[in-house]
Amino acid sequence: MKKLTRALAALSCAVFASLGMMASPASAASPGDGAFHSMFSPLSGMCAAVGDNSDAAGAGLIQYECNGMNNKQFRGTSAGGNLYTFMVRSTGMCIMPQSLFDHAEIVQQPSWNCGPLAVWAAESLGDDTYRLRNQATGLCMGVAWGKTWSGQPLDQTTCGAFPGQRWHFTAASGGGGGGGGGGGGGGSNQE
Repeated sequence: MKKLTRALAALSCAVFASLGMMASPASAASPGDGAFHSMFSPLSGMCAAVGDNSDAAGAGLIQYECNGMNNKQFRGTSAGGNLYTFMVRSTGMCIMPQSLFDHAEIVQQPSWNCGPLAVWAAESLGDDTYRLRNQATGLCMGVAWGKTWSGQPLDQTTCGAFPGQRWHFTAASGGGGGGGGGGGGGGSNQE
């Protein structure tokens, strides 16, 4: 049943996107303007989020419904030029790949553990979107395997013209509460 639900969700996203009916943020923001932002994927119409609204070091990032929650808000801090570190609003942790390798999951880590793996180059793609290239690995952050379903992990892969590596930054308005609460019976608490 879960496979059927995921397949239908992916199909609906594809249909709405092809008809131009996918919800998208109104105006782009710069990743390093000092404000908190949602990182919106035009491919899926979803936002980057810390999975399960976790406050644990090493918790993975996923794509999930954009709803203004603090685990979906990131502040870019300049590391010089177009280089930034990104902090998760709900935890104060930075985001970085779990390892140096292709397809390493993007996770959150405490600031004292961030270092060079937490530095990203924001490469403007000219259409209010950015590609985030990790400075230590040379790989880009994207939705794993370009999938469009909710809960799909974010990882780093070879940079290219892949739709899953495009990110639109939208200034967050205030902070949504924590999340939590949990699904039962196959539900999800990825808020």
